[in-house]
Amino acid sequence: MTKINVRTDGGKVRIKLREEAKTPVAATATGVEPLKPVEQVISDRKVLLLSKHLIGLMEIRAESAFRPNEEDLELVYALSGTRTDTPDTLHKLSSRTVVEQATQDHIVSSVQGMMDHIDKERADKPGVIIEIHTHPQSVPKPSEQDKRYFESAAEKISDLAPDVNVLFGIHAISSESIRERLDPVKVSKNTVKWCSITREHEVAFYTPNAEPYEVQIIE
Repeated sequence: MTKINVRTDGGKVRIKLREEAKTPVAATATGVEPLKPVEQVISDRKVLLLSKHLIGLMEIRAESAFRPNEEDLELVYALSGTRTDTPDTLHKLSSRTVVEQATQDHIVSSVQGMMDHIDKERADKPGVIIEIHTHPQSVPKPSEQDKRYFESAAEKISDLAPDVNVLFGIHAISSESIRERLDPVKVSKNTVKWCSITREHEVAFYTPNAEPYEVQIIE
């Protein structure tokens, strides 16, 4: 773009044209790829997108194991979704065809029974399936028994639903006491935490190999 510089000298008008300085073009080193836009970087990462609505349903499901004057039992539920990174449905799995045995310390569940429930409750084929079990008064970390189960269950799920993204979750829930409600927040790469008015909740997500799987809270 050309600028016009006007000066007066003894009643005369002088017009001088000068070129505006051009913005230098940054050189790119040979063989170096340009940075990807932020949107592309995020989409390339393997991240589980967990909605606050679904977290609310998870809270209700976990607290449903409450029994007056008795210890909480472990329970199991599942999340599924059309997309491989976004669950949209919670499956209670509160059936004898799924839960074979449950105590405070462990739960025995049927993968076939779980898959039958998901198949009947969904109108479309799932892109992601996340089996979650609770750890009452404990932490959201897999035990050695959990790790062995993850591997065997993932193999069975993949046989029944090829190409589905199979993940696992551990939902730790505290003992009951009146407290302030706190909104869900991400506290580590794979863990979200929040409080109802009676319980503290902490859920962590894992791959079939028990490796942490990143989670992101969405509206």
